[in-house]
Amino acid sequence: MPLVTVEKSIKLMHILKASARWNSIASEHITANEIERVCAKNNDVVVPRCRYFYAGHAIDRYGETAFAYEPQDEKKRNGAANPFDTGALYLGKMHPFATGTTGTTPTDEETRKKNSCQFIEMTKIDLSTWRKEFNTFTDTCYHGNVLSYLKGERPPTPSAWGDARLPSNNSKNEQLCAWIWEVRIEELLPVEKGLFAWSCTVNQLQEIVHQLNDMKGKVKPKKRAGNFKEFSKKWIRPNTSETPCHALQQHIIRLFSGKKSNLP
Repeated sequence: MPLVTVEKSIKLMHILKASARWNSIASEHITANEIERVCAKNNDVVVPRCRYFYAGHAIDRYGETAFAYEPQDEKKRNGAANPFDTGALYLGKMHPFATGTTGTTPTDEETRKKNSCQFIEMTKIDLSTWRKEFNTFTDTCYHGNVLSYLKGERPPTPSAWGDARLPSNNSKNEQLCAWIWEVRIEELLPVEKGLFAWSCTVNQLQEIVHQLNDMKGKVKPKKRAGNFKEFSKKWIRPNTSETPCHALQQHIIRLFSGKKSNLP
């Protein structure tokens, strides 16, 4: 299952630098990292910088540039996963931890946030073993139909795996964030390592070409032009009617269904 990360705003020229790393060339996922800090057991705990991914999903609302990766030597790295979007849970967008479920007073809201943090911590799965648990999840809750998960469909038998309070078990939750898997890697990962597909708008790609042409003849731009050639081989072109995230998502679905993708 590929790991997908999405950026709202990124200077694509920066990814052409040699050994460019996430968080050094892109904005951090500020809200997600803040939730990690809030949910730390005490203020003395240092929360490491993470790169956030979703297992197999590129989601439009998080940005218009999406990158899909092969497994990242996860047994040798630190990190964790949860079988739901932790940010949406903490912000009260999912039952049974939705805003208002414990009352309407500020005290009740603080209790809800505290309970959310405890549940996030309790359901964390170590990075080294999350794929094994994910496979069990799809085998039992999707009856082995991984394509159904990739298409964003609700698991047919969510109660077959995990804690009864998982958002996927609650029929009031109708959004993908309730059953999508979130994966966090505690490292400034190289942008190019393990990248097998990515997508941005055609205009964004053309902007890089224009910038490289404007700098023609200089040493560093030559190196970036070489890097761009490799990146462009992995670019998934969106159709005129679709977003880059949708284009990348369809590419992933085609790979898993054995169909040929629209690599340029």
